[in-house]
Amino acid sequence: LKLSAEAQREAGITLVEATGGELEQTLNLPGALTLNADTVLHIVPRVAGIVQRVNKTLGDEVKPGEVLAVIESRELAETKAAYLAAKQRLVLAQATLASAEELKAKRILPGLEYLATKREFANAEIELQTVTHKLHALGLTAAEIAALSREQDNSASFAVYELRAPAAGTTIEKHIPL
Repeated sequence: LKLSAEAQREAGITLVEATGGELEQTLNLPGALTLNADTVLHIVPRVAGIVQRVNKTLGDEVKPGEVLAVIESRELAETKAAYLAAKQRLVLAQATLASAEELKAKRILPGLEYLATKREFANAEIELQTVTHKLHALGLTAAEIAALSREQDNSASFAVYELRAPAAGTTIEKHIPL
């Protein structure tokens, strides 16, 4: 379509060279912002206890493994003590079994007494495994369980439970009674 200059003027058409610029467009839509429920973590301690310290506040960034709060737990202390007792019982049962095996080999110990000693050793092993599984269920790692023997002189540390962040993120809510 070609228009004469007079027709362009009458129609109010002006021609200019195209240049860069900004366009502004506003679009109002109803909606709501919510958190992605698949990425929200609710971190709950594995033991009951009294909160001694909270290390994070709302809006703080959190790294994986970072201590969020410290809890004093009688349940944890009792389970750690039970682990040490079971470990000691196993050592004693092992020594008793070794002696019983020597006496049985020399035909000094009757078979029933030897079997009773062997049963006591098996029970001590089972008890230690059970308490070890409980400690794992409470969140202790194998290294932390192995370190219990070195910590037994400091019984105050037996009750300390550190609530750690399982993943990186931001603290958006807290439900900790102080």
